[in-house]
Amino acid sequence: MLIGFRVSNHRSFRDQQDLSLVAVHRDRELAESNLVDPGLKGSKGVQLLRSLALFGANASGKTNLIRALDFMRSMVLGSAQHLEQVRLLNRPFALERAFRQAPSSFEITFSHLGIRYDYGFVLTSARVESEWLRAYPNGLPRLFFMRDAAKEQPFTFGPLFKGDKRRLVPLTRPNALFLSVGAQFNHPGLGLAFEWFREHLICLTGTEDRRGLLMGHTLARSESEPAFKRWVGKLLHSSDTGIGDWTVERAQMPQLELEDPMTRQKIRIGGEGQEGYTFALLHEGLEGKLPMPFEDESMGTQMLLALAAPLYEAVEKGAVLAIDELDQSLHPMLVKAILDLIHNPIANRKGAQLIFTTHQPLFLDQTLIRRDQVWFAEKDATGATSLFPLTDFKARKGRYESILKGYLSGRYGAVPILRDLLS
Repeated sequence: MLIGFRVSNHRSFRDQQDLSLVAVHRDRELAESNLVDPGLKGSKGVQLLRSLALFGANASGKTNLIRALDFMRSMVLGSAQHLEQVRLLNRPFALERAFRQAPSSFEITFSHLGIRYDYGFVLTSARVESEWLRAYPNGLPRLFFMRDAAKEQPFTFGPLFKGDKRRLVPLTRPNALFLSVGAQFNHPGLGLAFEWFREHLICLTGTEDRRGLLMGHTLARSESEPAFKRWVGKLLHSSDTGIGDWTVERAQMPQLELEDPMTRQKIRIGGEGQEGYTFALLHEGLEGKLPMPFEDESMGTQMLLALAAPLYEAVEKGAVLAIDELDQSLHPMLVKAILDLIHNPIANRKGAQLIFTTHQPLFLDQTLIRRDQVWFAEKDATGATSLFPLTDFKARKGRYESILKGYLSGRYGAVPILRDLLS
C-alpha cells in the first residue's frame, strides 16, 4: 500500500512536493469504508486512504504527479537494462536556469507484507547521485543500503541486507539503480521491495491509447481466465451499457510496435502467423442478444473495457492504481461505481488504492469522499506546481461546509482564472 510520495525538480514540480495517504485521525467520517489498516508492524493506529482525488485547473500539474510515479516505477523496473551511454530521461524543471542541470529527487513510502519501506533516489540525466532503502520491521528504521556517488566508497550496507552484496557493486553502472540491479541478479535482500514496484504499482498516465494495448490486456485475460471474463461481463451489465454478454476469439493480427501502458516496455505484436484476439459485444434487444462491432460502441464503453484489466488486477493484488483523468469519457455515475468498488472492504479486501486526477466537482460529494481524500494542484506565477490537501483549509465554524460550493467559488484555489475570450 502507498503511504506517501515525495518529488522535486521533475517536470512542473520545482520544489519538493509531498503527497500523503495517511488518514487524518480525528476525522471518523466514512472510516469503515474509505480507510484501511495496513497492519504495519510496530505502528498501531495508522490508517491509509483507499482513494485520493487530485483536482486542479488545466495545466496545473495534475498529470505530472502520475507521470512522476510512473517515472520512478520505470526506473526501478528497467534501469539495470540501460546501456552505458544512455541518458536518464528525467525531466527537471525547465523554467529556471538553476534547476535545468540540478538533480531530481524521488522518494516513496509504502507497506508490503506488513512492513513499511522508504525508498528513494536522486539523479541527473547522466547518473544516479544517491539512492537508499530503509525498512521498519519493528516500527524503527533499519538500513538496507545507502548509496552516495560523491564518496570514494559510495555504498553503505545495513544489518538488514543479508547475502553477498559486494558483488553487485561493480555491476551497478552510474546510470542504473542498485535496487534494479539487485533484482536482476535475483538477490534475495532486494526482492520484496522490487516486487512491490513490479506487482503493486500501476500507473496510467494518459499518454498511451487506453483503448489500444489496455484493451489487449482485457482480451487476453478474458480468453485465458473465465473468472475475469465473468467479472467484466458483470461490470458492463451493471453499468447499464446494454451489453448482456461478450465473446472473445483468436484472430490473425497485423504487425505493430507499441508501448505497453502497464509494463512500459516496447513490444512488437502481430505479423505473419501471429494470433491476437477479436471480440463481439452482445447487446440485448427484442430479438435477443445481437453482436455489435467494437468501433460502434460509445467512448465510455470502450474506456470501461480498457480500464477493466488494471482495475481487476489492482483489486486482486491489493495494488495501487494511479490514473490520469479517470473520468475521461465516463459518466460520473460509472466513476462513482468504481469508487464504490474501491471503498467496499468486502470486494476490496486486499486494500487496493486508487489515485486519480479529475475535473469533475461532483466527486467532492461528502457522502462519497472524505476531506483528507481531496487534494489540489496549483501552479504559481513562476510555473511551479504545488500540491496541498483540502485539510489545509479549516471548515467554517458553526455550519456544515459544502466542499463543492467552496471549490467552485475558488475558496481553495486550484481553479482556472477565466478571462473574457472576446476582450
